[in-house]
Amino acid sequence: MLLSNGFEITLATSNCEYTFYGPTTGYWSLQCSLDYLERNGFDEATGDQSVRAEILRRETLDFMGDNLDRLPVVVLARWGRITGLWKPTQQVELDEFNERMTPWVIRAAAVSWYPVAGLAIAGAVILRRRRVPISPVVGPVLVVAVVVTMFFGQARYRAIAEGAIALMAAVAIEALWHRWRTSRRPDPGDGDGRDDDPAPEPATVSERRG
Repeated sequence: MLLSNGFEITLATSNCEYTFYGPTTGYWSLQCSLDYLERNGFDEATGDQSVRAEILRRETLDFMGDNLDRLPVVVLARWGRITGLWKPTQQVELDEFNERMTPWVIRAAAVSWYPVAGLAIAGAVILRRRRVPISPVVGPVLVVAVVVTMFFGQARYRAIAEGAIALMAAVAIEALWHRWRTSRRPDPGDGDGRDDDPAPEPATVSERRG
């Protein structure tokens, strides 16, 4: 083991028949790793964890190699799950059940995600137009994209990037607020808003008497 044995089991639970085909495509399933270990006669209670990791790594890579043609579809499903664009209702239910999340919290997060994500995209465009470097805020988003591509789509994986996403959304809100305030200001060419016709010249004394 290099650092831990968490990589192999995570890879295994996201790359098997249950996550490549069927309704849970792009998600994870503990049954994946259980099947791999059972096939190799490994006893989870007494077996060495480094041996377990080696079995899971070998079995997972073999499965992926035999199903490379399916991998693009699976990756798209993973991205769809993390962005809320594919089976969002099922994803909420899976997060509630598997992650033990409070139902109203995960549902509120799922609903609010769409406007915030849209504003974040607009905010990134605005920053680029202002020639402000966006790599510090785009970086966390790319990290999430890489992790999801390798493993599976799940709402909690998005937490790494949510601070940056909220910041970019705030940029868009500020820009909209500034535009709205500007549109309500009177046109400088209109002066104080009164009629621009020149005022009549004062009448002479004779005109006033007449």
